[in-house]
Amino acid sequence: MSDEKKGPLRKQAGRVARRRALRGKKAVLFGASLVAARVKKELEENGVTVHAVIDNDPDKVGRRYQGLVVQRPEDVLVPFNDEYVVILVAFSPAREMLHQLETLGYRKGRQAFVITPVPLDESLRSFARFALRAVRGYMKYRKLTRGRRDSTLFVMPYPGTGDIYLVELFLQSFVERQGIRDYVLAVGSKRCAQVAQMMGETRVKVTDEKTLHQVIAYSRFARASGDSVVVLNEGWAPEPTEWLRGYRGLNFEEMFRHIVFEFEDKVAPQVPASSATNPAVLDIFAEQGLIPGRTVVLSPYTNTLFDIPDEAFWERVAARCRERGLTVCTNCGPKEKPIAGTKAAQFPLSLAGDFVETAGYFVGVRSGFCDIVSGTASRQVVLYDQDGRFYKGSAYEYFSLVAMGLGRNVCELEFRDDGGDESVDEVIAGLTVNEAIEALT
Repeated sequence: MSDEKKGPLRKQAGRVARRRALRGKKAVLFGASLVAARVKKELEENGVTVHAVIDNDPDKVGRRYQGLVVQRPEDVLVPFNDEYVVILVAFSPAREMLHQLETLGYRKGRQAFVITPVPLDESLRSFARFALRAVRGYMKYRKLTRGRRDSTLFVMPYPGTGDIYLVELFLQSFVERQGIRDYVLAVGSKRCAQVAQMMGETRVKVTDEKTLHQVIAYSRFARASGDSVVVLNEGWAPEPTEWLRGYRGLNFEEMFRHIVFEFEDKVAPQVPASSATNPAVLDIFAEQGLIPGRTVVLSPYTNTLFDIPDEAFWERVAARCRERGLTVCTNCGPKEKPIAGTKAAQFPLSLAGDFVETAGYFVGVRSGFCDIVSGTASRQVVLYDQDGRFYKGSAYEYFSLVAMGLGRNVCELEFRDDGGDESVDEVIAGLTVNEAIEALT
């Protein structure tokens, strides 16, 4: 989730948590979504325990979500119970949902409260706020394009590494097809810039998310200005296209291909090649005592998706791999610790593909890092939360590397870690498809 959304959610959740109306009450979360998961976390950090989760989507009802089973509003709120306070998470003013709650006896400001990452409505105050953002966006647009009216500005408001990888698979084909001679790619993080540069991008600029959203506000406010701003994320807060994710099988790659670039299926993604002989990577292997071709890279950290396996799970996976004569390392940042019994593997994203190619094996929670290394020849096991839902499909259905045509040697597993060895067995089985590991058992 972007910082642009996290800030308002954190403030609103804190204000709601401090409301006197919540004291001694049971909180019911209305909406089982990625944003609602963040709200749940913020509420719990402020001392509010979520008692139940409700949703009108029949595809979500009955599924597990953040440790709870999603129920229909009527199943929880009927008959009216004064012990409940409903916290509604929505992108819009949510009139229909509020009306639904009112018919059940729960009134806004008393037993129902709205939290939204886009706090806009139809008031004059909201219009003035949006207009001010648009003016600031125009100034930022002029600065990013150096005042050149013939320059196209590509904007990536959400700093996901998976997003920028998908963008770069198609961006040059789009530039050529549109006859664009001059452009600037503006991204919201250094990590995104690293991925873009790794894939050959030379016109990338790093700026903050707030600036990017101001530029987008300007582009929406002045569509007829002649200025060219292209938003590259396949869905972002105010856009209705975001709710198409997973609809009738639309996956991550298809959303970029068809929604962002308007490409037909025959346009091939430009997947970068990886090398197992990169001297910089081989130096890291030598320093850490890792064996090229016989190393498992664990990647347990993610910022986007749902629940992930606990540390004990990863320790069991690492132990089983070591029993088979493999060296094991953990892909982790400076503030992340390696799994016990493994080496810390810290390297720039520009070396990610070569590192995993050299290692030979990879096990990770689905994240943008998985997109980056998906084109390598390594044997990969990618884990998806079995209970995770993403709009109109599961996390697995929407982000499947195999379905996207990006995974060459990928085994994808949905998991629900219960502390047993069943999930660990599945991971090892996914790795041992490769004859090189089978020969070691």
